[in-house]
Amino acid sequence: MKNFIKTDGAKTVGVNLAVYIIKQGDYYVSFCPALNLSSFGDTETTAKEGFEEALNIFFKETQKRALA
Repeated sequence: MKNFIKTDGAKTVGVNLAVYIIKQGDYYVSFCPALNLSSFGDTETTAKEGFEEALNIFFKETQKRALA
């Protein structure tokens, strides 16, 4: 999975992370061990979409803390 972080509006940083999608019962869980971040969904697609949303929130909050 690849995501981009906007730093100051002029620069971006590419990030490559291992994300595993595992079926657990009726749900699919997406998990990134490096960030200890996860999400889930009824399908692999919804698990991936949920993880991307969680990852974006994680990056935004991390950037806010770094700039504070």
